Amino acid sequence: MKCPKCGAAITADALAGLCPKCVAKLALAGAAADLAAAIGRGAPPKVRYFGDYELLEEIGRGGMGVVYKARQASLNRIVAVKMLLHGDFASAEFVKRFHAEAEAAASLQHPNIVAIHEVGLHEGLHYFSMDYVEGQSLAELADDQPMPPERAARYVCLVAEAIHYAHQRGILHRDLKPSNIVVDALDQPRITDFGLAKRLDASQPSSLNPQLTLTGQVLGAPSYMPPEQAAGKRGGVGVASDVYALGAVLYHLLTGRPPFLAETLPETLAQVQTQEPTPPRQLNPSVPRDLETIGLKCLCKAPRDRYATAAALAEDLHRWQAGEPISARAMSQRVKVWRWCRRHVTPTALVAAAVVALFAGFVSLRGLLQRGGHPPDAGGSRADSKSMTSGTRPNGTADLSRVVSGPGGSATNRSLPIVCADINRNLWLCDPWGTNRFLLADTGDCSEPVWSLDGSEILLMRGNREAWAIKPDASRFRRVGVLSAALGSKVWIAAPVWTGPDRYLVYCDTQTPDMCVLLEGNLAGQSLREVWRPALVQGPKWGFMYDYSPRTRLLAFIAAEANWTPWNDLYLVDPVTWGSTNVWSDPGNDHEDGLPRWAARTDRIAWQHAVQAGLAPKNHVVGILDMANPERKPRWVGPESGDLWLQDWTEDDHLLVLDKSDGKPRLRILDDQGVMVRSIPCDPEVLSARWRKFAAATKAPAE
Repeated sequence: MKCPKCGAAITADALAGLCPKCVAKLALAGAAADLAAAIGRGAPPKVRYFGDYELLEEIGRGGMGVVYKARQASLNRIVAVKMLLHGDFASAEFVKRFHAEAEAAASLQHPNIVAIHEVGLHEGLHYFSMDYVEGQSLAELADDQPMPPERAARYVCLVAEAIHYAHQRGILHRDLKPSNIVVDALDQPRITDFGLAKRLDASQPSSLNPQLTLTGQVLGAPSYMPPEQAAGKRGGVGVASDVYALGAVLYHLLTGRPPFLAETLPETLAQVQTQEPTPPRQLNPSVPRDLETIGLKCLCKAPRDRYATAAALAEDLHRWQAGEPISARAMSQRVKVWRWCRRHVTPTALVAAAVVALFAGFVSLRGLLQRGGHPPDAGGSRADSKSMTSGTRPNGTADLSRVVSGPGGSATNRSLPIVCADINRNLWLCDPWGTNRFLLADTGDCSEPVWSLDGSEILLMRGNREAWAIKPDASRFRRVGVLSAALGSKVWIAAPVWTGPDRYLVYCDTQTPDMCVLLEGNLAGQSLREVWRPALVQGPKWGFMYDYSPRTRLLAFIAAEANWTPWNDLYLVDPVTWGSTNVWSDPGNDHEDGLPRWAARTDRIAWQHAVQAGLAPKNHVVGILDMANPERKPRWVGPESGDLWLQDWTEDDHLLVLDKSDGKPRLRILDDQGVMVRSIPCDPEVLSARWRKFAAATKAPAE
């Protein structure tokens, strides 16, 4: 038999009665109707063979090839076969790219990367066979709708680990997007389509020639490619480029849309290079803040501002999944402005010139007034202005040299009693009305700050291993303690508590069979020493939320009898004998409690209590237990439909809480009945706050 179009010899079971080349030409020419008609003319056999493969159905088509589901006859297994489009008419560059994809994928053996089986040429058509993955792509699973954050994070974490594996073997993918990641029947993501792959080390012999991408040539999906790839900068594409694409995939899964999408290709490329992505929480308020921070770090314009490796991204996603602090930090407004200025040089220069001109005009006017005298009524106005701004910096924040003078000083010591850590890890002092604030320091990776018992110092843990202190009228931190190397490298520490004028305790989870230890330090800066190991005694075995009372000289712990069980037991612990007493347990035994705080003037303990009805989201109220009352029955403050996160008691025994009921955290002061006394403006968003109580210096517990 011969092909009616070209006369080539064909077999009786040839598709549509045509040779493979003519079938390919019809398909590539867009002549679907002609091909369908040819097939419908009644060519009796329905079986289509391509060498050793029985082609069952087309399952995908891209810019370089078409993919079929097929059965490999010799091994009787289902595979996927990808054929190069255009057949004999394919350009040399297309053929090189096709073989580069096959070589890249074939060199990678990873459970989350689709494996290559065979590469070959049959009847003039280049092809390779690979694993057939039964499932849907992430694009199909998302279906333009947000995916649950936990599921999205798990998929991207696994893909990031696989991409890091490829990077270690010298392969860049350069075309990561939801449609190139298929989720199999075991709910495992598998990376496909290495058609734009590039070898990192150009010195190694390979068909993955870096010169295959010409300078100025844009390849890939515009909505997911990094700025350096969108600009066609061949030399600028590297490991950080795949990290950007992973962030773009995470963004899509969290919001249901890519970070950049315009009506035309040039507009999309321009957005990628010049605009910042809309924060995911503005599109989907249910996105956790830390997960948003991780995604936006990946999408930074400058490669140096992203995660250094895909493994670093995967590690931060693991931390988020485990409920641990992440390494990424939200970008401050100051940094956002600076980066905008770097990208928009001309508008920045014009604004700077205008500011200089205004300043020069102000200086000239001031000199003129000084030479010619002031208007008769100017003196009173200046005096009034001076009295209003005394003790205040030009930006409206308090001047500590006037407001804070240390313990035992004037009444102005009490004017800034709140220390706050905001979402940008900055440390602030502010008054109870939020009208005066002072930026004390940028803390970096740290625990919540705590005041000393006499209000003279602020203590926090930094870098998960060191204790640092700062005085309110100082300008820098000083290190006052360090964890012993004997505790191991994988430790998790909680915020410290003060037990005396220069002594403090730190709770440390060592991730060993004994789990947790309590360490003691002082302001001398020495190694912290172990003073208590809960696993060796009866009482709380695990939990890191605690507080110390200088009145009762007792520690209050929210803890549990075993690791990874709900923290719903309230214990009192004597820091001399280390004996413990369980003073309250949640009878439901199914809610996580935390953040115990002793009142300043009474023997009352407040703590945060979780409330959950059915499958509804958890809300939080405040529990108050009066230790002077023999009944020891807690009283609950706050509506069950609200979301109050206890921060501290004030000096006059009101409650300082972070109210998250409407999705925007606000600091509020409540009385002990839950009635709001006042709301305190806080911008940027506050993560934690403690109140400066000016308690009398207390003797440390006896040795």
